[in-house]
Amino acid sequence: MELIIFSWTGMLVALIGLIFVIQIFLMWNNIDKSMLKSKVYLDEKFLYNNWIYLFWIGTLIIFHQAIAIVYNSTIPLLNIKLTELGYISNIFEFTSVVLIVIFCYRWYKLMNACTFKNK
Repeated sequence: MELIIFSWTGMLVALIGLIFVIQIFLMWNNIDKSMLKSKVYLDEKFLYNNWIYLFWIGTLIIFHQAIAIVYNSTIPLLNIKLTELGYISNIFEFTSVVLIVIFCYRWYKLMNACTFKNK
């Protein structure tokens, strides 16, 4: 049951992220590119946070894949019940999806601030 809840919640969170990405794509032609460049490269905290998000997303995906290999192998390498491995793997996957959506939201927020405002 918990795996189904993780799957549905993860899918809903991923759809929210997809909405952010589509909105970014649609506003791309209305963005002041020089303002965007200055906001991205002059704000060290924004760049630092981007690298932190990418680091954790990549790390969680690696852990998820490693657990999937152990979970699907014929000889379990760890002394943990296979169902517990499935839960742990889903937690890593769900957390990485949430971090990707937060990452997309931060870019959406920044790019929205750089759009040409219609008067």
